[in-house]
Amino acid sequence: MALGALVVHYATKGQKKHPEEVTSSAEYVISINFRERMGCNQMITATFKLIRTADDGAEMFRKYYLVADFADVRGQGKASIIPLSVGAPMPDDEHLTVKGGENEALIAATDLIKGLPGNAGFAAKIDFDPS
Repeated sequence: MALGALVVHYATKGQKKHPEEVTSSAEYVISINFRERMGCNQMITATFKLIRTADDGAEMFRKYYLVADFADVRGQGKASIIPLSVGAPMPDDEHLTVKGGENEALIAATDLIKGLPGNAGFAAKIDFDPS
């Protein structure tokens, strides 16, 4: 499932690397694998921001805080979605568990958020170093 235009900011020892355009879940997995090579294969915290320009030229955005980690059951990952914007659409359940690990849980959470009614047409940006 495609994520659309997703800009990823990698954080390594507090420094951000250049953003990278990611257009599919497969490329996103490659991006997360970079985090693993850098020793970041633990709980993931990130901010997920959806941005678009309205017809009148105003910038619209929705922001979420994501936490992903291994689940209690071996071979599963879990993610929590926390809205940071008033009125941001939310799924019926803000917690999800998927087959895999924290990386798969984070991908599932971003796919779920992008697919919510009201989030169509937004470009996505994820920041692994939320401030």
